[in-house]
Amino acid sequence: MELTDVMAVEQLLKAALNNSLSALAADTGQSAPRLAQQMLHAIQDPDVIAAYPTECRQLAARRDAARQSRRTPATTTPQNGPS
Repeated sequence: MELTDVMAVEQLLKAALNNSLSALAADTGQSAPRLAQQMLHAIQDPDVIAAYPTECRQLAARRDAARQSRRTPATTTPQNGPS
C-alpha cells in the first residue's frame, strides 16, 4: 500500500481508529507493525492532517496517551495492607 494513494491513507487511518490494523495487514500483505509505523508517519504529514484533521488528532491523542503511560511509573499497592 502506497501512502500517496488517498484511498490508502483513508483506509489506513480508519483501520487505526477501529483497532483493525491486523485485518488491514492481512488484506494488504504488509505487516501490522509496518502499517502502524506508516500511520504514525502519516498523522504527522501536513497534507494528511489537512485532509483528515479529526482522524489525525484522535490518533495523535492515542499515541501521546500511550507514550505517557509508558513514561509514568506504575503505582504499586502495599503487599501487607495499610500500616
